[in-house]
Parts: sequence; C-alpha cells; structure tokens
Amino acid sequence: MPFKKIRLQIYADENFPVGSVRFLRSLGISIIHAYSMGNIQKSDLFHLKISKTLNRILITRDRDFYYNWQTLKDHPGVILISPGSQTSYAINQVCKKSFKKLSTKIVKESLIKISANKIIRNKNNILEEIKI
Repeated sequence: MPFKKIRLQIYADENFPVGSVRFLRSLGISIIHAYSMGNIQKSDLFHLKISKTLNRILITRDRDFYYNWQTLKDHPGVILISPGSQTSYAINQVCKKSFKKLSTKIVKESLIKISANKIIRNKNNILEEIKI
C-alpha cells in the first residue's frame, strides 16, 4: 500500500539521526538537516529560531524542548520524537506510523511529543492526545 503523501516541511536539529532524515526523504517528506546547513553545536534556541526563519517544523529527540520551551506563537511547531529505543530503526517506525496523523495545521504553534504508541499535542499548555 502506498504511503500517504505527507506535506510537512521539516528542519531536523543535530540530535535527529541522519539515517532517519534519509528515511523520511524516502517517504517524500521535505526535510533539511542541521548538518547540511553547518548548524553544528548550536543552542536549542538557535535551532528554534532557524526553523522559524525557514518556516519549517523543528524535529528533534532533545527532551529539553519538552521541559524548557516557552511559547511557540507564530512558529511552525516542534516535533519531539521519543520512541523508547534511540536507534534509527525505532525512530523511523514511530515516524512512519505517526506522521500520517499530523498536518501543518495540527503542528503549528504546538509542541508535539511522539512516543511508540501515542501523540501528545501541547498548545498553549493545553494537552491533547491524538490516537495513532
């Protein structure tokens, strides 16, 4: 069965595996990795700002975003992948399974935390679970 076209525009910070970037590209997702832009050893705030400048959703495995984020007003949003296992294979499977439920509208101005079997959306400190 063909994979549903996902129209998310993504910027991956340096904590997101390059192998998973390649996997997402193979699914037709537009994704830019921090390494390809020379954005190495930069702060979380830097990655947040650059993703906003590029008008792309920030994808990361960095849990600091979950605990230390402020407002994402006027930001394309942040996706935090927390698959349990940190292997590229586990990350790829979680993305493949969950990205079908996401859209630019859902992610905008939100922090989306994705684990192996659920998606939690935090927008303006209001939590919403999205079934996978």
